[in-house]
Amino acid sequence: MFPVIFIIDNTPSISESLQKSLKRYTIIHASGSNDTIEKLKRNPKPAIIIINTMIKPEGGIQVYRMLLKKRKYKNIPFIFISSKYNKDEKRKCLDQGAIDCLFEPFDIQELILKIK
Repeated sequence: MFPVIFIIDNTPSISESLQKSLKRYTIIHASGSNDTIEKLKRNPKPAIIIINTMIKPEGGIQVYRMLLKKRKYKNIPFIFISSKYNKDEKRKCLDQGAIDCLFEPFDIQELILKIK
């Protein structure tokens, strides 16, 4: 079985692009916070979680904080993606403990390097 990447994103074009580009991995996709909890319960523990900061209704950082409260997910690396480019957004993501925050449109090869 390939390593599992869990993608939390409600933007179909981004999700489809990531699934096509990350064929060497098992991809599990969720589109929001409720969907995230249910799918994490039913699937293997992911090797990494990629989360959009703009997901509805809570936002990616809130979902991340919620997951960190659960011991099972504390040591999973996170990468945020965001359509809102500014240094404060990136700093906020890194302050939360993320590996990085990539801004759309991002270089898929850069994301793949960060995943490795």
